Amino acid sequence: MSHAPNHLKLLAAGFLGVLTIVTITGCSSPSRSALSPSSAASTTRAPTPKVVDQWVHKQGGLSTAHADQLRADAALDTLAPAMGDRRKPVRVFVLASDKVTAYVWPRGGIYVSRGLIQRLSEQELAAAIAHEMGHLIDTGTTHIATLEGATGSDDHEMLADAKGVQLLTRSGLNPAAMATMLQKVHDAQPENSPLRPRLQARIDALR
Repeated sequence: MSHAPNHLKLLAAGFLGVLTIVTITGCSSPSRSALSPSSAASTTRAPTPKVVDQWVHKQGGLSTAHADQLRADAALDTLAPAMGDRRKPVRVFVLASDKVTAYVWPRGGIYVSRGLIQRLSEQELAAAIAHEMGHLIDTGTTHIATLEGATGSDDHEMLADAKGVQLLTRSGLNPAAMATMLQKVHDAQPENSPLRPRLQARIDALR
């Protein structure tokens, strides 16, 4: 069940929220300049809510499990110290999928799967969300990005990992949660998956 009307309304209302937050936070002091969005990211054309809603439907729709959405919202809230006063426009949605992954659309919403939520601790879930936010900071991503790196270059994935670690640290969370989160994503992949060595390289880079 996709809850299309509410989902479309939320996307239309908050599509640019993540970059707005990052811009304000990044410009607040010289020490945070690394978190300012690149010109490429800022000029990327946002997908329409209809396009995103069609994609959500293909993923199985949004989860109706209230507990999963509460966990996702709570994880996002833990990143508030690094996000300044503009937390509210940022939205995270839970997909009714058992695949262990998360996604972010350029200048759009963050999506975590039910399967991912069920495997991660609270700080690891915050790390997954921080990684997706990292794709909207300085990477200039122009396509949907996945947590396990299925759609992006290794350089972009590692950069998003590093930006996510910065968000965790500035929020008073354990930066090691990024590596342990990626390890669980790695272990969830099939043995012969080409993503396993790529994920392992990212884990090694964080340690």
